[in-house]
Amino acid sequence: MKHWYGVAIVLTGLLGAGHVCCTPVYTVWWTEASAWFAGTGLALVLLAAINGIALACSGRRVVWLAVFCTNLIMLLFICGVAQVVPEIQAFMAVVLFVWLTLHSLVAMVWSINGEHERT
Repeated sequence: MKHWYGVAIVLTGLLGAGHVCCTPVYTVWWTEASAWFAGTGLALVLLAAINGIALACSGRRVVWLAVFCTNLIMLLFICGVAQVVPEIQAFMAVVLFVWLTLHSLVAMVWSINGEHERT
């Protein structure tokens, strides 16, 4: 399960980096739409980084709680984006965020039960 979580983290980071890198390609000038496009890409990169940190510190309850809350908020945001902009990358992001959110929930529950507690 940890392996697939890592794959989802990398794919989320690549999707975000693609948004940031493609902003100048899809827009001629810095506009409100391009700022939102690039900002969403940066949010994806930061989300991947937060999940990567959680993977490195996987035994800490508070880390998994923070990551779960962050993933859940981003999942709700990207579900709204997928309704407004029904593009394939939005639906891919929904699938990735469902996976990240479920994994962080399971990891948080395991850490609360003490199964993965670090000493």
